[in-house]
Amino acid sequence: MSSDLLIFRNSLDFEDDDLEMVNEIFFESSPKKEFKNDEERSAFQHKYLDYYKIYHPHLFWIANDGEKTIGYICGVPDIRKEKPLLKLMPYLRVFKELYRVFPAQLHINMHSDARGKGYGGQLLQKFEEVLVEQEIKGMHIITSPNARNRHFYEKNCFLFEEQRNFNGTDFLFMGKKL
Repeated sequence: MSSDLLIFRNSLDFEDDDLEMVNEIFFESSPKKEFKNDEERSAFQHKYLDYYKIYHPHLFWIANDGEKTIGYICGVPDIRKEKPLLKLMPYLRVFKELYRVFPAQLHINMHSDARGKGYGGQLLQKFEEVLVEQEIKGMHIITSPNARNRHFYEKNCFLFEEQRNFNGTDFLFMGKKL
C-alpha cells in the first residue's frame, strides 16, 4: 500500500464503516481497556472522541487506505473557548497560559497495522492545513511524559515541551507553531 493513495475524509462525510473503524481504533489505541460498565465506557468515549465529532466535525478527519479507515485526527481550534471540555478534563487547566500561543488541541490515533509508515504524519499535515486556513497560529497535544507517541510529535516539529503535575499525575504539553 502506497502512502500516496491515502484518502482523507471529513466527519461530515463519514460512512457507517468509518465510524465503526474510528471507534475500534480509539479503543485499540487507548491505554484504558477495562470499564466498570457501559456507562463508564460511553463517558470515556464521549470525553476523548465523541465531543470532537459533535462540536467540531470540521476538525475531525480520517485517513483511508482505499479499503478501510486506518486512522483519525480530531481537535478544537481554541481550547480556551471549550468550557465543557475543560470541565470534562480539568487537568487541561494547568497549561492555560500556553494556549495563547498554541490554542488548537488535537488527538490522533492510527490503527496498529498503520503505525510507523508515515500515515499519521500525513493525517497531521491535513489537520494543520485546515488550521492554517482558519488562521490558527499554533497547536498542542497533551500526553504522558513516557508515552510511546512522544517521538511521533517530536518528529513532526512539536518543539515546545513543558511538563506539569495535576493531582499526582505528570502531563507533557507539546506545542507546535503554525
